Amino acid sequence: MITSFTAPTAAVAAAAGSGFDDRAWTIGASYNFMGNLLVGVQYVEMKYELAAGSELKKRNWHLGAD
Repeated sequence: MITSFTAPTAAVAAAAGSGFDDRAWTIGASYNFMGNLLVGVQYVEMKYELAAGSELKKRNWHLGAD
């Protein structure tokens, strides 16, 4: 049984009025082929401004079948 959980990294909120522009979006779709095979795809894009002139970008594709 798990009694406690500690996240590996801590998020720090930016101060109000800092001017940082963080954004993230995702899009996904799935299709059922002949009732037997479900295939899905998803795209995720994120951008975080860490400090003036410094940013972190992440883009992911996910493909799944069931």
